[in-house]
Amino acid sequence: MAQPNKAKIRAFYRTRVVAIQASFEGYTTVQRAKLTAEDCQLPPKKRAALLKKLEKEEKTMDKAFRRALKEIDKT
Repeated sequence: MAQPNKAKIRAFYRTRVVAIQASFEGYTTVQRAKLTAEDCQLPPKKRAALLKKLEKEEKTMDKAFRRALKEIDKT
């Protein structure tokens, strides 16, 4: 009886992680669109720096999401 319960808990947390990942991807898409828009008021240097920071955050979060999903599957 413990196994089905464990499977439900694992599925719940996997769903939560995937939902947070989708939310983060939506956030980065919006931020990238704002920074690459022609009517952006930021100077080019600042815009480039923010885009670079956004890319770095994406890579970091991608690793974190993969690690979290791997940890959930492992237990």
